[in-house]
Amino acid sequence: MELAKLISEITVNETYFFREFLQLQTFAEYALKEVLSRKNNKVIKVLSAGCASGEEPYTISIILNEMLDFQYSFKIDAIDIDYKMIEIAKEGIYGQYAIKDIPGEYLERYFDKIDDERYRIKEVVRKNVNLYNLNLIEDRTYEILDEDYDFIFCRNVLIYFSDDIKRKLIERFYIMLNEGGYIFLGHSESINRITSAFQIVKANDFILYRKPL
Repeated sequence: MELAKLISEITVNETYFFREFLQLQTFAEYALKEVLSRKNNKVIKVLSAGCASGEEPYTISIILNEMLDFQYSFKIDAIDIDYKMIEIAKEGIYGQYAIKDIPGEYLERYFDKIDDERYRIKEVVRKNVNLYNLNLIEDRTYEILDEDYDFIFCRNVLIYFSDDIKRKLIERFYIMLNEGGYIFLGHSESINRITSAFQIVKANDFILYRKPL
């Protein structure tokens, strides 16, 4: 437990809903539509690797609720090394900073107002998000997670690892992605020096990484 407390103290968890909005828009309007156009089954699966207090996976859930019609379902697995952040995500209550970039109609549709400062995420968003306190560099993590994700979000996480660990993680992610699946990194992150296995796709001035078909 002492190690867990140390991890919680040193982990940077600066996050909020709809962070890096233009990238999320590219996910919704380009990558998601492309994957749906050739999807054989009707289930979209997403991994949020380094989900902090839940803003990222819940944002993705909101987007998928908006973008998918009734014939599709979705599952989001969200993991973080900091057990305190996972507990906050499970509680699903957020303050003004976390919600500052949520479009007004989404705030009304997907949140219940508790008081002037706090909002609770609704069950329609929470029900498809599975939250786990797991460490990306431990083998047991990958015994729990799936191996057929359509999208992996690992934004602003790789910067904390050595090149060797980055390479191992990217190799893991490659295996876990379906053919044609996408990995989304933070705006300042790149895997070009790590691997050439992914196809580089440009959309809306963003560079996306896709597992070849």
